[in-house]
Formats: sequence, C-alpha cells, structure tokens
Amino acid sequence: MTSALTQVGSFDWSMSNTSANYNAGFVTLRSRAYRGLTFDLNYTYSHALDNYGITQECTSTVTDAFDLHRNYGPSLFDRRHTFNLLVNYELPLGKGKSYATGALADRVLGGWSVSASQTWCGTMPRAVRNSAPRPQTASLPG
Repeated sequence: MTSALTQVGSFDWSMSNTSANYNAGFVTLRSRAYRGLTFDLNYTYSHALDNYGITQECTSTVTDAFDLHRNYGPSLFDRRHTFNLLVNYELPLGKGKSYATGALADRVLGGWSVSASQTWCGTMPRAVRNSAPRPQTASLPG
C-alpha cells in the first residue's frame, strides 16, 4: 500500500494577505465660459505599489511564498503622469446668440454644443522580477 496521492496533479490555494499603496497629486486649470468656450486641463502625478496582482486579486504566482514583501514594487497598472483635456464649445446658434435667432431656428439649432476630451499618459511599467532562489540556512544537530 502506498501513501502517495496519485490522483491529484497539483494543489492551488488563494489568500488575501496582499498590500497595496496609491499616492497621487493633481493640478487643475479650469476656464470660465468665454464666448461659449470652456475647458478643463488636469495633470496627475501618481505612484501605485503592491506586492502582486493585476487586479489586486493575487491572480498571479508568488515569487517567494515565505516572503511576500519580496514582490513589493510598482503595480502593473502604475502610471506616473496623466494629462486630461476636456473642451466644450457652445454653438452660437439660437435665441440670444449671434446666428439663427429665429423661433424655428432656435428650436432646431439652439442649445447645441460640441465637446471633446483627450488623455495623454505615461507608459505602463515593465515587470522585472528576481526569480533567484533565497539562500537557505542549515541547522546543525546538537
């Protein structure tokens, strides 16, 4: 009789003892409406750190199960620099505007605006991991 478990190929386990950190600062430049034009410009400097996992669910393997902090570093979704631009232009058509001021034109063309948004951001970090084994210590009997 053998004590080996021959019907099981591997064991998987999940745990929820991860740690994550997110720090950020932002600056916003906002304009008031000037001749129908408004805009919002945002800059964010941020840094995200964790000890693994693309979605904070630890769906990836751990380099060292005895030292989870060994994997602590920039998150896979970390973006340092992000710029956002939001622009809105209210068309000068309809009642109280420069063009198409008639009642019918106001009903058809009045109140329309054109908007745009654009985001520029830094690249995602490269994942560099140290897969070298940890040095083992031996205990001598005695």
